[in-house]
Parts: sequence; C-alpha cells; structure tokens
Amino acid sequence: MYDTKPPVMNGLLYFSAKNTLYAKNIASGQIRWVYNTGEHPQIVTNHSVFFIDSNDQLVKVSASTGKLLWKVKVSERPMEVGRHARLTNGKIYFANESGGVAAYHPVTGKKLWENSKIPMYAGTLYGEYKGVLVVSSSADIQNSYVYSVDGNLDKDEYILTRFTRGANAGSAPKSYEAFGKWLAGPTGAMAFFQKGTQITGVHLADDSVVTFENPAKKVEHLQRVGKAVFAIYEGGDISINHSDTGALLGMIKTGAAFPYFGNITIVNGTALIPTEHNLIAVALPKELQ
Repeated sequence: MYDTKPPVMNGLLYFSAKNTLYAKNIASGQIRWVYNTGEHPQIVTNHSVFFIDSNDQLVKVSASTGKLLWKVKVSERPMEVGRHARLTNGKIYFANESGGVAAYHPVTGKKLWENSKIPMYAGTLYGEYKGVLVVSSSADIQNSYVYSVDGNLDKDEYILTRFTRGANAGSAPKSYEAFGKWLAGPTGAMAFFQKGTQITGVHLADDSVVTFENPAKKVEHLQRVGKAVFAIYEGGDISINHSDTGALLGMIKTGAAFPYFGNITIVNGTALIPTEHNLIAVALPKELQ
C-alpha cells in the first residue's frame, strides 16, 4: 500500500500474501510462479526480485521463474516495520531502524559497507553521488516556488500556499484558500481542491479552473496519474475524471471499508489501485490510455 510505484516489470505484478510471493500476469490475472516464505518485493528488475524475509535476510529470486538465486543476513537485530531496500547506482541500500544503513552488491549479495549510526527515517535514500550518500527532505519544490500545506488539520482543513524562492522578506506568499480545501498537487502543473462537494483543478500558471463532474460527496483522497484523476470517497467508491476537461469517465465500487489507498499507477492502460488489503486492477477508458 505504501509503495511509491508498484512492483511491476515486463507485464508481471509481484506481490505477497500470507508469507508467499506471487508473480501474476497483469493482463490475464494468471499466476506465473509462487515462492513460499516470500515477502513483499522491495526491488524488481528485468531479471530479479529482491525481498526481505522473516529471518532478516535479503533474498534474490529470478523474476521469470521464482528460483532462489541467493540470500544474505542483513540484520542481527529484530526488523522494524519500516525496513526497506532500494537499488540505486548499482548498489542495494538496506535500511533498518535498529541497524542503520548498509550497501550490498546486487549480483553477488556481498556487503560493501555499513553504518549503524545513520537513522532509517532520515528520508528517502537516493544513493551515492561523488562518494556521498544522499537522502531527500520533505520540501515540495516546483521550479521557482515552494508549496506548503497548512491549516487546522484537526478539523480537516488544508490550505495550499505558494512561496517564491529567493524573494525578499517583504514578499507576500500566494494563498489558494479561495479555491477550497486542498486535496492534491502540485502535480502536472495543477493543484486540486474541493469547495462544498465540488472538485476543481487549478492550473497554477494562470489560476484557470477545470470544474469536475463528481458525486456530491466529501473527497477523502485524490490522486492524479497522467490524464486520470482518481477521487476516493468514504465507503471506498472512486470516481475517474479527465484532468483536462473534468469529465466523469467512470465510477469504481471497491467495497473497501475505509478510504485508505496507496499510490495508484497505470500500466498499459490498466490502473493498479492498492487498498489496505487488496490490489484492484481496472481497465481504463480509451480517453486515458
């Protein structure tokens, strides 16, 4: 549910359920292979799938067959919920709150270095640049502007504000409060808001507005992926709109008890929607393919 992008490669989706790793064909839904004692895939490449198993080992299997290639112990202490591994600049970086950060060779599994003093939650691991390990901050920077979301969050009030980078102290920030509660963005040079029950998309370059056809319901979460805008409502219903026109292209009844969804992605015209307990695959209208 918390993946920034789904574990998908060459038309296959890799996922785990009940301590078993599966490879499933996205188009047909058929299972290609199964690996027992497998966990959530951390890294997927053209040829390999990497995951961290229940024995605190980093495991590499073949992406096409599920055959075990190697496994290596990556922590002597109990794993934390937020443990993760990333492949960057030809190295696998493993992070665990109890053990810091370590780097491994993706072909052999050999440990290259480790540093137990680097906190796991320092940010997103990007890799090494000229010998320096780089992590990201939480700032949302778009060209010459920095965007901030503020307000009374306890009352579900979110206000988007834009600050100009390099401006002097007397320059006033730009508030988007008039458009309503902030839902998402900036993404694709747009931000999204709801005022009452009406959803709007605002082009940040000139404040021109796209009005969306949508159910008269409060939006719990909104995501834009390409030209598709997914709005999620209490009870798990999802509306799909075109970002340019606001036209309602369809509704999905997910049956989810709570409106908790991960990052939605589109693969070959199919939207992959991760919920709290399931992954839903939806064929999108031609307008969005």
